[in-house]
Amino acid sequence: MFIYKFIAVTLLLCAYTGIHLYAAFGRVIGSRIAFAILFTLFAESYVIVQFFRRSLEIDLPAFFYWFSSAVIGFMSILVMVIVIFDIALIIMLICKRASIIANSRLKIGVLAILATFVIFIYGHINSVTPRVTSYSIEINKQIPDNIRIVAVSDLHIASYTSLNALHKMVERINALSPDIVVMVGDIIDGELQPFIDRDIKGIFSKIESRYGVYSVLGNHEYHGGQVDSVKTAFDDAKIPLLRDEAIYIEPLNLTLVGRDDYRALRYRGSRAPLSKLIGGATDSAIVVLDHQPQNVILEEASASGADLQLSGHTHNGQLFPFNFVVDRIYKNAWGLMTEGAYNLIVSCGFGTWGPSMRTGSYSEIVVVDING
Repeated sequence: MFIYKFIAVTLLLCAYTGIHLYAAFGRVIGSRIAFAILFTLFAESYVIVQFFRRSLEIDLPAFFYWFSSAVIGFMSILVMVIVIFDIALIIMLICKRASIIANSRLKIGVLAILATFVIFIYGHINSVTPRVTSYSIEINKQIPDNIRIVAVSDLHIASYTSLNALHKMVERINALSPDIVVMVGDIIDGELQPFIDRDIKGIFSKIESRYGVYSVLGNHEYHGGQVDSVKTAFDDAKIPLLRDEAIYIEPLNLTLVGRDDYRALRYRGSRAPLSKLIGGATDSAIVVLDHQPQNVILEEASASGADLQLSGHTHNGQLFPFNFVVDRIYKNAWGLMTEGAYNLIVSCGFGTWGPSMRTGSYSEIVVVDING
């Protein structure tokens, strides 16, 4: 399971960073055992908080969720900084200058912590400063001039999500004068209750779109095990959740196809073939909403005659160097890819998973202008 792999990896990284930190600050810290216990509790705070929530069913104040998520980001940066210092040490050893580092451990430790905090602050500022990414595509269909779709994905709404950020997102969406607004999965971060308790419905009700606001599921909606309740909540919020459904928007001659998330293959065993959802609507513009840009999905969408697919999920790595990792996993991890008549746009998302920080990508709202 993911949680066991997560614990194993974080414990290894905790040991790696802890050994280095104690080597630098041991004289100041004192007790090795006390440091090991406290640092492990700090590094594993996310696991501890999730244990309280999931296993003991104790809902802690939002601060603990925010703090434990921030620790993930802090530790990931700290590991990278220490790796860089270790590489420098190896170079020094090769050059027979290791004594310089050996005599400056405390200073190097302070520098490593300062560098980590600077990058952490940059990553947070970057994550809360969304950009508008614009695309323009041409399709061979009879449609009105310049259909504008505004898409957001991966909001990951939780108990600690900034409501002010969501209000500003809505304002920026409205300023773009969209014909259609779509939310491409992972709108909530597993649990539906924060969406209800924090009246996200009221915030989303202020979105202005000529032909409606639509949504689809992501893998995190499945993680919470409340998919049916999520659909009911979104439908009630006047944001129809399309789950293997297609709707035809006549004034635009556009068919909007919302797919169940790829995770449905694990939980339900199957999802409807895209060709079945599209049916005989091939004379209209066909826009597919599918949260995960899995490579096999791209082949299916292209073969089914889709003009445009909008996806999210990847966050474009979110934290360096994972942007390079997702680029190896997905044929298109972020941005626009065109193959023949098929166009795929993958958003790196508006929100974040875990820490509110981005060092390998930025937060974005996607605007797509479609012309025939």
